[in-house]
Amino acid sequence: MTSAESGGSDPVTSDSPELAFTARALKDRGLITMSRKNGGWQAEITDVGRFYLEHESSRPPRASPS
Repeated sequence: MTSAESGGSDPVTSDSPELAFTARALKDRGLITMSRKNGGWQAEITDVGRFYLEHESSRPPRASPS
């Protein structure tokens, strides 16, 4: 996942704590994963997230109850 503020080229990481809440919500919907490295995290888009972006779905998928 990349930051829109940087034109979509910088990865979204724990270096941008203001994006943590949004990243967690996207993770809960299965649109990204958040891997932990060196005490921080980095967001990576999933296949479901790519599909959503490519097809401009009007509603993101909801996580199924566990």
